[in-house]
Amino acid sequence: MKGSHTGVFLGMSTDDYAGMTVQSGDHSQIDAYNSLGTARSVAAGRVAYTWGFHGPVIQLDTACSSSLAALHLACQS
Repeated sequence: MKGSHTGVFLGMSTDDYAGMTVQSGDHSQIDAYNSLGTARSVAAGRVAYTWGFHGPVIQLDTACSSSLAALHLACQS
């Protein structure tokens, strides 16, 4: 599917990994890549880039209904 017009619709409302990294107390886990590497806003784009998809890419954060809203938009797309 690499290079295809496949879309990525991602429902995501928390960033547990970022919180665990910062709250761990182990400052060696925090580096220059933590802010972008754990940002929800770039997650769908990273998936599309990694798999080589060239379709629509969207990340939704609607709290409890994020996955359902993403699925709805994917079906409509």
